[in-house]
Amino acid sequence: SQLRVIPNGCEFPQQQGGAGAAERQALGIPENAVVVGSIIGFREEKQPKLFLEMTRALHASHPDVHFVIYGEGLLLPDCRAFVESENLSAVVHLPGLTENAWSALSAMDIFVLTSRLEGLPNVMIEAQAMGLPVVSSGAGGMRETFIEGETGFGVSSGTAEGLAAAVNRLISDKALRDRMGTAARRHARETFSIDRMIDRTIEAYAGVQ
Repeated sequence: SQLRVIPNGCEFPQQQGGAGAAERQALGIPENAVVVGSIIGFREEKQPKLFLEMTRALHASHPDVHFVIYGEGLLLPDCRAFVESENLSAVVHLPGLTENAWSALSAMDIFVLTSRLEGLPNVMIEAQAMGLPVVSSGAGGMRETFIEGETGFGVSSGTAEGLAAAVNRLISDKALRDRMGTAARRHARETFSIDRMIDRTIEAYAGVQ
């Protein structure tokens, strides 16, 4: 009762017209493929291998779905080796850093974050602002960024199988994916806008006795 939490405020772009299609083309992803993606640093706490294990589980039942993780880090070579060893190179893309995160997000249909540790991850807010339903391990402040069952799913078990089951729901049901994506865009842009952050800050100061 003595603490007031003011979430981060973000400046969001308009939808990136044509940027997603161009990004897919650059990666060699078919225009109509469902794309599951993420943007991370390839570090231990981000658990990129967990994302790839989830990918392996999903590929068995959804061979046409593509997966992309943007970013660099010490674990990237190991992750590339894993993709090769599991014969996933045709559907898993690890392009390294992106110069435009908004364009990268607009190339995705579903956003997944598999971290074991997070503060308040801006990337989950940004993904929702681009109209993506989110799936996450729910660690740290992840659950403060989305509405469970409305804009995304949190998987408390943090296992590849649990994450795959949540993502599978979105892959298999386009209507659900579209509905949650629309709600995610609205939620992120209303809850985490700079204007909303300023209003909350003013309210906090106004309430000081």
